Amino acid sequence: MTFLLRASIVGHSVVGAMDSLWAQRDPQALEKINLFAPKPIDLEQIHVRTFLAANSRPSKDNVLRIREKAINKFAKLYPGAPVLRNHGTSFLGMIGDDMPIGTVFDGSARTAEDKSRELVLPFYLARNDEIGDRAAKYIDLGIWKESSIHGMFSIFECSICGKSFGGKDACSEHEPGQEYEKKQCLIELDDPTEAPEFSLCWSGRLAGTKALSQPVLGMPEALTLSQLMERRDGWLQKVLGRKQEKRERSWLSGVLEYKPSENGVLA
Repeated sequence: MTFLLRASIVGHSVVGAMDSLWAQRDPQALEKINLFAPKPIDLEQIHVRTFLAANSRPSKDNVLRIREKAINKFAKLYPGAPVLRNHGTSFLGMIGDDMPIGTVFDGSARTAEDKSRELVLPFYLARNDEIGDRAAKYIDLGIWKESSIHGMFSIFECSICGKSFGGKDACSEHEPGQEYEKKQCLIELDDPTEAPEFSLCWSGRLAGTKALSQPVLGMPEALTLSQLMERRDGWLQKVLGRKQEKRERSWLSGVLEYKPSENGVLA
């Protein structure tokens, strides 16, 4: 059984106004990137973008949830995985030539304010390249706003009774997405064994995910671009002698999609 869980990137990216050179002054990050290249990569050869790719909250349709331990494990499984667009075509059983457009070079898990766990994946794209430049530009413009992780899980358990949704003693009393005595039945996904690829895609299933701003390394307090813009607004107010109107960011929600299949798990 395959579960397609497409994580919605619901906010506009703020990493594009100065491109990525300012975000790549971390020798440790460059060292990690070079682990996956046959020849040394120069900073000017790549774009770097970072996505909040998944979380441990219930999906928007209240059908499944990735457990906290699984999010932590994905952070270790993902480095080195290819970045695709819409999972390529092979997962649909089609034949295509949609090769990777980037590589995930690191992974981390963090705790959100609501105590859920979030998966953060940075990846690099080719610079001065038609596909890489377009991908970076579309992410920065908020055109490519969403992402999807592809994970192979070994545990599919009912959140109510704890039984597996498969095998001889499979749960037959509860249906994912339904309520039973005010308790939501979810498919609890755990113990991922593989992370075959990470995709930029057009529809989302998890709420609260987004393209992340990146630190402007080498600047005081490791400012992010959004923080620099806020400071610029404050400076403009003093120079112009009038208050600048606050610009609200727009937010978009993802589209639900659930597709059963025969092989593995897309999440």
